[in-house]
Amino acid sequence: RLEMSKLVKTFVLADEKRVGIEVHVTNAGAAVTKLLWRDADGVVEDVVLGHDNPLMYLDNACNAPYFGVVVGRVANRIANGEFTLDGKQYKLVKNDNGRNHLHGGKRGFDRQVWSVVGTPTSNKVK
Repeated sequence: RLEMSKLVKTFVLADEKRVGIEVHVTNAGAAVTKLLWRDADGVVEDVVLGHDNPLMYLDNACNAPYFGVVVGRVANRIANGEFTLDGKQYKLVKNDNGRNHLHGGKRGFDRQVWSVVGTPTSNKVK
């Protein structure tokens, strides 16, 4: 876990013209961890459910919900954890109460540490 914590980063995307509006994204599960938004009265609040600690997105032991993450290889459930394609039957991990395959299984996209590529001459992310 200590080794993993060195890889996990949080990035803040802000609009210079709209002060107070920010999106916080972590490379752990490619999750949106915070979205600061200004309401009609000018009050800025976080409008996203998420974990305070980005490592929680990778922790299978905590049975973390899919708050703000990129899910996959499939989104939603595959009934009974199996399907047939072109006559071939595929069996998948049943990670949804032992009944279905949910959001890519135990090691779906949400449990990966993503690489972030930026440009060397700016703070902008591609």
